[in-house]
Amino acid sequence: MQLIRIIRIISVLIILSAPFTAFASQLLVPEWYNFSASLSGAPVLGEKVSVNARLSCLIGTINDITISIKLPPGWKANSESLFLKNLSSGTTHVFTFEAEALAIASAGSLLCSVTGKTPVKDLSQYAEQFPDQKSELLSRIQKMPEIFSSSDEVVFSLYAEEGFYPLTGDTWLAYDERIKSPRFEKGPVFYRDTLLSRAQAEYVTDMYKRLEKKIAESAGFAETLSSSGINLKSKQYDALKAYYVLAQESYLSGDFNSVSLHLSSFERLLPGFSLESVNNLKIAARNLQALNAWLNGDRRTAEKIFRETFYSGRKQPIQRYILRNMAIINTEKGDMAIARESLRIALDLKKEYSLLKKEFERFDAK
Repeated sequence: MQLIRIIRIISVLIILSAPFTAFASQLLVPEWYNFSASLSGAPVLGEKVSVNARLSCLIGTINDITISIKLPPGWKANSESLFLKNLSSGTTHVFTFEAEALAIASAGSLLCSVTGKTPVKDLSQYAEQFPDQKSELLSRIQKMPEIFSSSDEVVFSLYAEEGFYPLTGDTWLAYDERIKSPRFEKGPVFYRDTLLSRAQAEYVTDMYKRLEKKIAESAGFAETLSSSGINLKSKQYDALKAYYVLAQESYLSGDFNSVSLHLSSFERLLPGFSLESVNNLKIAARNLQALNAWLNGDRRTAEKIFRETFYSGRKQPIQRYILRNMAIINTEKGDMAIARESLRIALDLKKEYSLLKKEFERFDAK
């Protein structure tokens, strides 16, 4: 027992000393620059977008800096590289490339790289501030390459209809061509989850129903599962997504009654989550509910659901999709002024929605 106690004390001392050890090791490699890359906005097919490479000097002076860019296939830029003679401590320089998005890039990425002379002398002077680590720090600095290099990848998606950057949860790529309108290039838009198959969704919802039944029948069963490390909230969220997939697949097959049943199950689970955590999926489900009514001939109900969904959070970027669908349905009714205003507001939410922009321009031309 005494030996076990000693081992426990040693373990605690190791854990307590870990942060100090980590801090000491960080001193050996001082952070002397910062480099990052970004886009000025979501790319649009056939248009230019700025690529900004940001370099900050934190210690000393960096000399002979070259920033280069590697673009997706088919894209072009005004330059392959940019040069800066020097950058002094405490200053930042933004290098800007003008890239032209000439090809679709559904899983797009571009790479910005930086090279420059390592400020060995300045870093050595920096080491003087840490006499206890000075020797080891100087040794590490002297081993640094004369020319340093670093890179940062920018990830985005670009489709003919719309570009996405940064990548978030409001990416709707499916358009229902069963509903046509001559003023619009495509039918109503909806979110389609392609990561989960119908069979997988059926399995998830079946297992969750069994779990719910077991919890209802056995007092303390939920607590037992939680204490065993099983995340019940995660299981509930998986079921929520699965019910959406089942509704989505039923909608695509024209099974209107099943869409309503699955969305009812979806709505039943919603109160278990904060609005922020499920908002995008909730809006997608309400949109699907409206489309289901629309395709089933109940345009009035569809319009009501669209309107209520939009007014539940008018400034959210994802509402551009609801507004576009509202524009299509109002065009069918002959309410051109309302349809045009819906498109205008949608473009205010995201000007890089290229399909919407074309449709708005076409709408004005007629």
